Amino acid sequence: MSDLPPLSDEMRDHMASVASSRAKGWREISRATAPVSEDFVADLRDGTWISRILDSMAWTNEGGERLVATARTILPFERGAASRPLASDVVELQHGNDGDPDLSARCAQQYEWCAAEADAWSSGDEAGGRELRLRQFTDLDGALLDDLIDHCNGLVTGLHSDIHVVIARVITAFLALESGRNLTDPLP
Repeated sequence: MSDLPPLSDEMRDHMASVASSRAKGWREISRATAPVSEDFVADLRDGTWISRILDSMAWTNEGGERLVATARTILPFERGAASRPLASDVVELQHGNDGDPDLSARCAQQYEWCAAEADAWSSGDEAGGRELRLRQFTDLDGALLDDLIDHCNGLVTGLHSDIHVVIARVITAFLALESGRNLTDPLP
């Protein structure tokens, strides 16, 4: 990697910005795979969670159409939130969904690596930025992608509700952008 020409300041700033944005997305994926919390459900209800996911992929420009289209499917859940108590949505999301603390931690590791990559690019450490980006994609292409897809498939089968399907599809759309793969939506 040391044979690569140095990047311009503008390109390093761009790489740092992308890595920082991607980190925010991984933080939200980590939250979505963890055991359900009131904070997460509140963020689903008021649109915060989906906004953060969309913001994390704004750098893709035209590549994010699938994510945007999928994100729109959460609108009925958000609109109906005012007529439902938070506690009922927490129970609904917990039903048949214990979360996966190990998977959540692995997604949190992606967040940490992305944040460190952003810091590396910002400080001019191109080798460090490249190494951290490689680490992220090596991990994702290892078992993480398959495990996340399995988690999403688990969300949409059995006694789950429509919001489980929406979350699984948002995660899958995010993963399609992160991995560069043409992933199919999990089907109930």
